[in-house]
Amino acid sequence: MGYRVEAIDASKAMVEHASAYSGLNVRHLTFQQIDAFNKYDAIWSCASLLHVSLSELPEVVAKLSRSLKSHGIWYLSFKYGDSERIKDGRTFTDLDENGLQTLIAAQRDVEIVETWVTKDARPARAEKWLNAILRKVD
Repeated sequence: MGYRVEAIDASKAMVEHASAYSGLNVRHLTFQQIDAFNKYDAIWSCASLLHVSLSELPEVVAKLSRSLKSHGIWYLSFKYGDSERIKDGRTFTDLDENGLQTLIAAQRDVEIVETWVTKDARPARAEKWLNAILRKVD
């Protein structure tokens, strides 16, 4: 009993680590390379889409939305804010409720079910996180 999981990561090192830790065949793949249609019951993208540039985010959200089955559920989270930056060679895109609303309004097949803000659970970290549940609509 359980879920069939398809895990991906853009970092080759993270793919190797996650595969060894989980026993899953984690695929080395970027969000931009996803090409699935009506495949997933749910998507879990916790603190991962924040590494997609703001200019590429609408296309990535559209691809992930298309990959969800009808009425599929999607969890996502971003560092709370409204900026984009490069730190240590990695892109960080922060969103607040308005930014998420704008991003999702451009998509015709997903809706925001719920959003909430949480504090970072890591010690000595003061960031806040925007969390959201989306649902595929037909």
